[in-house]
This record gives sequence, structure tokens and C-alpha cells, in this order.
Amino acid sequence: RQTKRCSELGGPHVEVRLVVKNMGERAGSQIVQIYTEVLSGHSATHLAPRSLRGFQRTAELGPGCEQHVQINLGPRGLGAWYDITSSSWQRPAPGWCIRIAVADSAAVDQVLSRADLVLE
Repeated sequence: RQTKRCSELGGPHVEVRLVVKNMGERAGSQIVQIYTEVLSGHSATHLAPRSLRGFQRTAELGPGCEQHVQINLGPRGLGAWYDITSSSWQRPAPGWCIRIAVADSAAVDQVLSRADLVLE
């Protein structure tokens, strides 16, 4: 969810929240990764095609246990930039999304979810 708009002091901020649950039979931890990605058919010259913007490792979770994870992204992590002429933060070009992925030994960069986000 967007917690600050482009027009607010400090620029846009987004809060990504999710719950990680250990569905396996052994204890383990997980690294949740947040990427921004330019969608095919769009171009955004100031954004890389896919960029890691935030990550967090969970605690070691026993079988069936879960943990709430929150990762905050600021203006630079969202691809916004500050325009000194207008003294304001500018939105990234349309055609990008936020992807939530995990990294583990079995499946590197397994994409769990994608959210198309329009910054206000």
C-alpha cells in the first residue's frame, strides 16, 4: 500500500506486507525479496528491467509456524526521481510493477506475487 504520495515531503513510499508460513516438515528460514520490473512492451529509460529493491530474512520457523514481514520502499526504490526545476518528486513511467519473490536452495527467485502499482 502507498503510505506517502509523490507530492508529499520526502516523496512516495510504499509498504509491502505479507505473511510467510513454513509449509514443510523441517524448520527453516526464508529470504523475501522485493523487485521492481518494467513490463514487456514498455520502456522506462531510468529503470533497470528488473531491480532488487528490498529484502528481509525471516527468523527460523518451525513446521506450520508463520511470520509477518514488512518491507518499506522509498522514492528511489520505487523508481521516482526528484526534479529540481519543479521542486517535486516525479512518478516513474507507466508500465512497471512490484514483484515479491523468495530465494531458497530449491528454487532461486521463485516469483510469488506481482502487483501493478500506480503511484499517486
